[in-house]
Amino acid sequence: MIVGFALETDDVLRAGREKLEAKALDLIVVNDARAEGAGFGVDTNRVTLLGRDGQEEALPLLSKDAVADEILDRVAKDAGESPALAGCGIVIEAIVEDLDAKRRLFRSLEEQVSAACILA
Repeated sequence: MIVGFALETDDVLRAGREKLEAKALDLIVVNDARAEGAGFGVDTNRVTLLGRDGQEEALPLLSKDAVADEILDRVAKDAGESPALAGCGIVIEAIVEDLDAKRRLFRSLEEQVSAACILA
C-alpha cells in the first residue's frame, strides 16, 4: 500500500486527486497550507484522506499525533480488507523538517506498529 502526502495551496482536493492518480497511490493525505492550525510551525493539522477507491474523509483539526493515528488506522483497515495486501508489511516514511516533531511522530508510531514495520 502506497500512501502519499500533499501540502497544497490552491484547489487542494483537486490537486490531491491529481497526485493520487499521477503517482498511482492507494491513499493520499492532503492538507491546505493556508488553513489555520495546519501545516508547518504548529502542533495541529487538518487533513483530508483521499482513497484510490474514491473515498474522501475530511478530518477535523487534530494534533499531529492524532492525525498519524488516523492515517495508521486507515492503512490498517484498508490492508485488512485487501486480499492483495494480506500479510504484507507496512513501510512508513515521514518527511518532516522539524527534527523534534519527527522524533515525536516516530515515538508515537513505534508504540502502535509491530516490529515488522519499517519507520524511515
